Amino acid sequence: MPASIVCSTCGFEHRIPDRPLDRDRGGTGCPSCGDRGYTVEHSGLRWHP
Repeated sequence: MPASIVCSTCGFEHRIPDRPLDRDRGGTGCPSCGDRGYTVEHSGLRWHP
C-alpha cells in the first residue's frame, strides 16, 4: 500500500522510496530541502513517526 510522506519543513509531498539516504547522519532526508522531519499520510490517516 502506498504511503505519502510530507516534509514537515517545506511541505514537499513524495513517496517513501523517493527519500534519499543521508549517509552522514543516517536515515533519510527530504529531496527538496534536505530536512529529516516528516508526516506520513495513508488512506486519509496522518501520523508523525
